[in-house]
Amino acid sequence: MYQRGYGEIKMIDSSPHLMHILVTDLVLKEAIAFTRKDRKNNKGRWTKQPYVHLNDSNRDYYVTDKHIMHKLLNLLNKSSMSYSAYLQLIELYSLELMLKEAMFDGKGSVIKCWVDNDIIVGFSTMKQVQWDVISFTLNEINTHLTQKNYVGRVGIENYDFGGGKSTSLTGTFVNGSKVLSIISHNNNPIIQARYINSSVMLVDTRVFKGALSTLEVALLYEVIDNFCDQLDTVQSLVHDMKPLYMVEFNDSMLSGIQTKHIRKFRDKNKIEKENYNKFMYYFS
Repeated sequence: MYQRGYGEIKMIDSSPHLMHILVTDLVLKEAIAFTRKDRKNNKGRWTKQPYVHLNDSNRDYYVTDKHIMHKLLNLLNKSSMSYSAYLQLIELYSLELMLKEAMFDGKGSVIKCWVDNDIIVGFSTMKQVQWDVISFTLNEINTHLTQKNYVGRVGIENYDFGGGKSTSLTGTFVNGSKVLSIISHNNNPIIQARYINSSVMLVDTRVFKGALSTLEVALLYEVIDNFCDQLDTVQSLVHDMKPLYMVEFNDSMLSGIQTKHIRKFRDKNKIEKENYNKFMYYFS
């Protein structure tokens, strides 16, 4: 999505593609349930992160995440095996055997997955027409925000909304330290405004009902413009701070909890909102 650089926010270039893979054509080349933390140099402690190599004669696919592996097995088996059950099973049985049996059961089916640099990073139940329409909507929003000097990217991002790791088509729009995110989460799209300085501040959030592409256009753009105005206000407050006051504020913010490694969406939002409230307290 984005990362903090030295004095600026840098967009991370990523372009996952929605692939339709026919299970019948898949060949399992390798499947290991446990790998070392430093895979490249084969060093460090053993983890339950897999290494799976698949091929369908056209290209190679890899699975390197245990959550993705769990979901792939469920898709192939058309089952609802819990994540904890998966972790227990790989302690008892060969992942290669489990996957071969699942691929046999899944013959004739098609897996729709997001692939980034040959690595499977997520799965989709979204119909292609839905993907096209939502992508069009996000690109239209990008055109609108370009006029406000935002740079946008549409891609797949990882989230944990409370039911484990999942992926959502997301538009991320950046202008300096100002960030707008539009997450097409099922039929509850989420728009968020963040300001990133010494820490991440969640300025505002709006959750809609209905698919992103079916929302009332006037309301959608009213919210987006309002969020842009709020981010402009925060930026003005930051720039108007006296140097000595700014040092004191930055020291205070840096001593708070950072959210980079917090996985759950709600927990991350709560802390980032507290950062924003702490910031606004200085101007109350």
